Amino acid sequence: MRTIQKWHQRAASAVSMALTEIAAKAADCSVCELWGGRYREEIPVYASFQSYSDSPQWISRSVSNVEAQLKKGFEQIKVKIGGTSFKEDVQHINALQHTAGSSITMILDAN
Repeated sequence: MRTIQKWHQRAASAVSMALTEIAAKAADCSVCELWGGRYREEIPVYASFQSYSDSPQWISRSVSNVEAQLKKGFEQIKVKIGGTSFKEDVQHINALQHTAGSSITMILDAN
């Protein structure tokens, strides 16, 4: 029964998307304009990567990843925590903060 419900929702979404496209074409506008226009000119994004591993050098690898993302221009970085001990998480976060300083927003993902 769950499979039927899952596919029903997906089919309903596809039909809804198609009808929205048809309505936008009929109004000679984009879907964005149909829904009221742009909310913002830019969308903030963040870099995300697997930060911890079984490797003894996982913190230094994570620091290198953050440095690479900063060079690419990212101002927000999501970091996985909770896969190691609390003490290691604190060391990890401190190392990343030392590397990035206050130049970024760090998002901690602890699931």
